[in-house]
Amino acid sequence: MVGFELRPGNPRVVHHTLNFFDTTGRARELEAREHERGRDPDAKDYGPGYSVAMGVGFVPTPVTPGEMPKFGGMGGWAPGQAPQFLPEGCGWFLPKGSDIIIQTHYHRDGRAQNDRTQIGLYFAKQPVNQPWQTVVVNGLRGLAVIPAGKSDYVAKGAVWLNNDAVIHSVMPHMHLIGKQIKVTMTPPGGEPQVLVEIPHWDYNWQETYWFKDEIHAKAGTKLEIEAVYDNSATNPNNPRNPPAPVFVGEQTTNEMLFGFLGVTSTKTPWERVRGARTPPERAAK
Repeated sequence: MVGFELRPGNPRVVHHTLNFFDTTGRARELEAREHERGRDPDAKDYGPGYSVAMGVGFVPTPVTPGEMPKFGGMGGWAPGQAPQFLPEGCGWFLPKGSDIIIQTHYHRDGRAQNDRTQIGLYFAKQPVNQPWQTVVVNGLRGLAVIPAGKSDYVAKGAVWLNNDAVIHSVMPHMHLIGKQIKVTMTPPGGEPQVLVEIPHWDYNWQETYWFKDEIHAKAGTKLEIEAVYDNSATNPNNPRNPPAPVFVGEQTTNEMLFGFLGVTSTKTPWERVRGARTPPERAAK
């Protein structure tokens, strides 16, 4: 698969989606259990699929280099995202018989809502030799709190590449009180380079930014995200008046800080590209 288009059926409550394929049958088993519970008149969820607090509800099966994965990501959607098409020679490997999982995060607004989100898949017409991979940089972790009234709260995080990679795109992600965001790359022994910087964040336009020229990054390259949040009464996008402490969470009125980088391996057969939270020299000790 070399592209997809996701259309939320109810943009009022669809916060974002993450898309996956699964050949293990684990997701299908969870759906069957959910439907069995749905026969209970006290059950809260009668729709298709299944409900989980985070993730997809199970631990994916690990793969070895060169092996066809049994589970994997297929991009995602957030407000402002356009249909996504990958560079030539890259793709999401979609094994025969796969189940498609659309992990949909809903923002509750206190009213009963209906949603029928759709996804369209585009398949390769030319050979694909590199699976599309994502390196995630997290800058706002579980116990962080953005204080009420704080107009310039700074959050940041970093990861280091475990091996050589080609970087094709970057997508920053925050919620409503995000003010500024920047993603930088620092090669081993080199100077920081800005990959994307948004001085005036708009939650409704979360775009994926594609580099005109792909970036070849060495193992040990530092990828860093830094953002500023405005949790003051002067922020017109603040959903709380008066302002209240904002915690990390899934709801639109909570906050997040992520940078999603679209990458491919430089090796054939391909290698898994990861971002480690520990610098290479520290990890070696």
